[in-house]
Amino acid sequence: MKQLTVEVRKNAQDQALAEFVDAWKKLEEGTTVEASDRLYFRDWSTFASLFTPRRVELLEALRQEPADSIRALARRLGRDQKNVHADVQALMTVGLIERDGDQLTAPYTEVGAALTFAA
Repeated sequence: MKQLTVEVRKNAQDQALAEFVDAWKKLEEGTTVEASDRLYFRDWSTFASLFTPRRVELLEALRQEPADSIRALARRLGRDQKNVHADVQALMTVGLIERDGDQLTAPYTEVGAALTFAA
């Protein structure tokens, strides 16, 4: 099962950098570091602009069955091809959709989201 952790936090860049530095230090010490997929957003509005209901529906459809093309995916969803193309591009930019040749897939079986409030 491939999992993605999504977090909304004000210090997103600092958190990502701290995790990178921690992993680097462990590797220098010879400790094995397990890979984890994380996606950080600085604020709720940025998160919500990516994870729209239509895009979540699109991801669910690709998890059920990969699509041979954007056109085929748009037909399956009953949506305009231009809008599906824009959604696919946005989700590909952050790694939520992958393209192998013409085939589109959603690589994550689980996406967990957390909202962290500053102290």
